[in-house]
Amino acid sequence: MRGYLAYLEYSMVDLSARIAVLEDQLKLNSQNSRKPPSNDPPSAPAHPAKKKSGKKRGGQLGHTQHMRKRVPVGEVNELKEW
Repeated sequence: MRGYLAYLEYSMVDLSARIAVLEDQLKLNSQNSRKPPSNDPPSAPAHPAKKKSGKKRGGQLGHTQHMRKRVPVGEVNELKEW
């Protein structure tokens, strides 16, 4: 009988450890692990929205322009009108 109780106690400790590991795995989502967002459960918290920078789209004021250099008129072979 004593051996059986020791076996039950050992089994209970082992199963409690396994339950703790599995519960920790259940708490994982794409925000706190390397899992992709498609694997998130429906109960996972929503991803935080990105902060807006306050800048307008396109080239910003003070930014130097990057344009092609104009070809001299003497090197132009053909002119197309749009």
